[in-house]
Amino acid sequence: MAASLVKDDPGHVETAKLWNGIRSRLDATHPGRVLLSEWGDSAWAVPAGFHGGFFLQFGGDSDGWPLKSLFNDNAGTVHEAWNQTEVWAGADGTGHAADFVAAWREAADAIERDGPGGVVGLPTANHDFTRMVSGPRDAEQARAAHLLVLTWPAMPSVYYGDEIGMRYLPGLAPHEGS
Repeated sequence: MAASLVKDDPGHVETAKLWNGIRSRLDATHPGRVLLSEWGDSAWAVPAGFHGGFFLQFGGDSDGWPLKSLFNDNAGTVHEAWNQTEVWAGADGTGHAADFVAAWREAADAIERDGPGGVVGLPTANHDFTRMVSGPRDAEQARAAHLLVLTWPAMPSVYYGDEIGMRYLPGLAPHEGS
């Protein structure tokens, strides 16, 4: 939650100063290491000092819509505010990727224009967001989504289990490591 580290910081000005200072020290003392953000908006995170920032199910002016528009099928880990009807990787094949592509272009342009160098990160899922194989989407259908994640000009991140088509199973009791 890199964006919320400095309170009462409109425009993230002081937050960016803090993270750019940390990055400068990291680059000087530990060259080759990377600083990754859980900001949810690479267009802000990379210019603020991170080497990479992930699209997440939250963050940015659109509250994570770019990632949700690709993969959220209202199954698995959801929030009542995420009620969507179409997603690009939906089992019914009716969605589109236009919102994601526009957000990715905006982030890539911001990084090129304002950033100290870095990349956009694109995850398959995470501990707070729906697995690729959930609801009506099966492992076969999830392959197209994996192809996008692994070939898009971004830093791919495969959530453990997604690489083997692990299905989200509702109703299981919480278990450490599950």
